Amino acid sequence: MKKIYIILGIVLAGFSLAFAQKNTVAREVLEQYIQAWFSLDDDNDWFFEVNDLKFPKQGIAYGLKVLDESLKGNKVSKEDRQKIRQRYIDTYVDQSMIFALSYKDLLNSDELDYLMQEFFRQAAAQIWLEKQIQKNPQAIVPTKQEIDEYYAKHSARLISLGLSASQIKDYTEQELKQQKLQLWTQEEMKKVKASTKIKFNKAIKKELGIR
Repeated sequence: MKKIYIILGIVLAGFSLAFAQKNTVAREVLEQYIQAWFSLDDDNDWFFEVNDLKFPKQGIAYGLKVLDESLKGNKVSKEDRQKIRQRYIDTYVDQSMIFALSYKDLLNSDELDYLMQEFFRQAAAQIWLEKQIQKNPQAIVPTKQEIDEYYAKHSARLISLGLSASQIKDYTEQELKQQKLQLWTQEEMKKVKASTKIKFNKAIKKELGIR
């Protein structure tokens, strides 16, 4: 827990400066973040190692926890669940390996400050969305009527794909859930915009060619 607070402190104190200044500050903040990220509470508390860089178990453990939670509402066989988990682990290791080999190039990138802003902007939006969904999870769950109507409309296409009845049902539920999530997100954003004052810099809009 102490390690988490250290990382949060670095991020909150440093990235606000990084956004306002140039790559030098962004680079220093990211270096501190990486150092805190790879500092182990226990010397044996690591998942795998690349070029002497030990990736803490917390990263893969949290990722698998989130994945398992996302699969709970789906009728996935034990065998398929294991395959999905293994694909996630393989991807996690592959991406982490590339990170270990190239993160120094990232630190020296001229676009580092922009990349950091993009990451945190998108991450903040994702976290906000997840918290809103947690308040009303049923909002994106398709009803039986919606599932039946979707199946009646698309049954020929789904059957032609060679899917079994259970696979068609799972596919239909996931497709509808994704559609409802998209519509729900649009409605939530309308509410936020209606209650939030946004002021644009007209001179900058003109400079950028934005109407």
